[in-house]
Amino acid sequence: MLNCKASAMFFGIALTLSLAVSRTLAQDGAFSQYRGQLAGFTFQDISVRRALSQLADFYDFNVVASDSVVGNITIDLDGVPWDQALALILRTKNLSARVEGKVLYVAPTNELAEQEYFEVEAMKQAEALAPLVTELLQINYADAEDIMQLLVGERLTRTSPAEDLQTADNAQLNRGVLSIRGSASVDQRTNILIVRDTEEKLEEIRTLLATLDVAVRQVLIEARIVNVEASYGKELGIRWGLGGHIGNSRIGGSQTTTRSLLNSDLAFADAQAEGLIAAETARLEALQNKTDPGLIPAISSLARASVPRPHLDVSFPEALNVDLGLPAASASSIALGYAGDSEFIELELSALESSGNAEVIARPKVTTQDKMLARIQSGVRIPYQSQAGGTAGGSTTEFEEALLSLEVVPQITPDGRINMQLDIRQDSVTPSNGGASAINTNRVTTRALVDDGETIVLGGVFREEVATIEAKTPVLGDLPYVGRLFKRTQRSSRRTELLIFITPKILDKDI
Repeated sequence: MLNCKASAMFFGIALTLSLAVSRTLAQDGAFSQYRGQLAGFTFQDISVRRALSQLADFYDFNVVASDSVVGNITIDLDGVPWDQALALILRTKNLSARVEGKVLYVAPTNELAEQEYFEVEAMKQAEALAPLVTELLQINYADAEDIMQLLVGERLTRTSPAEDLQTADNAQLNRGVLSIRGSASVDQRTNILIVRDTEEKLEEIRTLLATLDVAVRQVLIEARIVNVEASYGKELGIRWGLGGHIGNSRIGGSQTTTRSLLNSDLAFADAQAEGLIAAETARLEALQNKTDPGLIPAISSLARASVPRPHLDVSFPEALNVDLGLPAASASSIALGYAGDSEFIELELSALESSGNAEVIARPKVTTQDKMLARIQSGVRIPYQSQAGGTAGGSTTEFEEALLSLEVVPQITPDGRINMQLDIRQDSVTPSNGGASAINTNRVTTRALVDDGETIVLGGVFREEVATIEAKTPVLGDLPYVGRLFKRTQRSSRRTELLIFITPKILDKDI
């Protein structure tokens, strides 16, 4: 007895039924796999063919039963989906079913398997006898060589040219799209694929090319490497010295000072002696020339004054007692000095304060296709001498690269975002004290998932350096208050910040 009338058509649950019969109904399925309306069934010793007919009439689907479907069935079910009841009837009598168009065909399992086997064999024979057709397929966007590899697949070598089709099929000579008799070649000049196969396979290949031979979407990747540097320095120093002589004793900031003082005294004494000789010579010449006696003293004085007198010459900063000044030429300074007849004092106070701000922005950008590696580089190659190996000795010139480079492999996700594998590098050349060049390197290697057109920070480095340098004269530099006259102080601070930004953008959204 049937409790209710189904309103759903059979073909609404054809997928569920096909799944059940494809497994030959060998195992119990979960209740959720059946989609039919719940119903009650009571069949008392009626033929299987009649039970199938009643189900088809009641639930409005078409059924054809093989002549081999025989026997009676008794079933009493309540509250089960009707498509599950149908599956139980088929399982009880070792029957299987398959959907052909809008008809459910029911036959014994072994008979249905035998029919399917003969159908497959008939299709193989038809394919073996079908005429081969040659067609030229223009490949527009892809590489024809790559498409040919997809069509041909992996081919094994035949043992003999006369090997029949069944042996060839068992050996799996063709694992691609082409049939066993099919072949393909490429004209690289025109990027045309030459395919020879049956018309059925050619139609399948055309459908495949319509999906594969399309323009690949492109991505523009722009990176910005921002390097910000701020520096501050303050220097304060002093240098002073004295020199002089008391009687035969001389004092100075260094041996150079005392030597200069001695040389100045000797030169001054020599100049005085030469002045006296010049005065006496002028007087004698005036007497011989019978010059007016009243003019002779003046002539003698002029001759003595004509001999130049040397000045005290002391070199700086060698002459200073303490030299703790600033070496920078741009330092501001103030100097005070006192010079007497036999001594001098010099003092110089110098100061320097500097600040600087620098911002370096590098913006490499590159455009590439989806899933294709792109690399852009710009830089210099620095030569250096390398020791040659072997017994010959000598040296060879080699090169080291300092680059600004961007390497990326983008992948466009189905939701319109970009998954990128990135390698960004920024090098800078810095001369070292030894004359050779040093390379400062900033590099980041990462993977990132970014929305189209969105900018994200891949990474950054913040570094701060603070230094205080003090130079002083031992003991004197440690004295309270006065010690400031014997020391130099240098303070500096430096901040650097490196930020790396990345912005991907899909260029051809309409493709």
